[in-house]
Amino acid sequence: MRLLNQTLDAESPTRFHPSQQPDEWKLIGDRNGLQLYRERGFAKGNAVKVNVLGQMAGTLEDMLLGLYATTNGALKTQHLIMHNDYLDAAVLHVFNEDPHSEDDTGFSYQSAGLKWLACAPTGKLVHKRDLCWHEELGRTQDANGDEVGYLVMQSVRVEECPPFEQQGLTRSSAAVCYIFRPLPNNRVAVYMKGQHAVGGKSRSWSADAIMAELWLGVASALECTKSKRLSKLVSGKEMFITSAQSKTCDICDSKLKMLKTNQSCKICSKNVCDRCRMTKMIYPSRNTGLGRQDTLGLHRQDRKGSLKCRHRLTPVLDSANGCYLMIKLDQRPTGDVDLSS
Repeated sequence: MRLLNQTLDAESPTRFHPSQQPDEWKLIGDRNGLQLYRERGFAKGNAVKVNVLGQMAGTLEDMLLGLYATTNGALKTQHLIMHNDYLDAAVLHVFNEDPHSEDDTGFSYQSAGLKWLACAPTGKLVHKRDLCWHEELGRTQDANGDEVGYLVMQSVRVEECPPFEQQGLTRSSAAVCYIFRPLPNNRVAVYMKGQHAVGGKSRSWSADAIMAELWLGVASALECTKSKRLSKLVSGKEMFITSAQSKTCDICDSKLKMLKTNQSCKICSKNVCDRCRMTKMIYPSRNTGLGRQDTLGLHRQDRKGSLKCRHRLTPVLDSANGCYLMIKLDQRPTGDVDLSS
């Protein structure tokens, strides 16, 4: 792959950091340890060079697992987590996917396919954008024989996904490659090089917002990994326990008010008040037998920072954005499933 090889060559430790060349590069985004730079002085409608650099906590496998999505449900959930202005996404075609389950030790994280994404940037003067691209994800070795991960995205034109101008979408085009290099202490170095033509007649300030949302989405890849692991907790569960409602919250012991939102766990029948909950996304599973959106109850972090799971699975409203589960976390440092690993 030409773009992959070019990016590996550019990812030299001796390269100039964009921050050292402020006359040529502008910082336009910063998220979870990753910084996005774009070249200065580009003309409207033309492709602009972009770079992402930084480090994130996690392993190479964590990063690749979060980015792996070969089904519509997985892709929709992934981008719902990664992008605040997400509208819709689709897997148009899968050329290659790992035959093993994501839980198997032989899982390679290799995949290739055609994908589509639509986003609605905030602001009345910024038009909605979409992107249709060929994607390759996997692992390889650099010139020194060290293992690295990669994500290559190159825009393509396919009859099955024409521009949706009548729907108010402006088609962007891009060619970018991410390199994920494992570091000591469970950290990953991220480097991206590429070009992005936002499309339309966007001014620089609006183009910056669009580029930042698209290319810093990988900063939330580890959140996707956590959500995948959480989904395993409810995979295969078919029986739900119901019991009478109590008058107190089983987490904080506060009295439940009639007009205060509270929910009962359909697995363990615990009653939980609204104050003891927070919302997270989780991936759909064919084995859950659940609806398009559901809730899973968890404990908040204990003093050691470990996330413990125990409670609640409650259906909520359906959504056209794709299947996902809402995870509720309580504040008591007890439980029986450690999700920190």
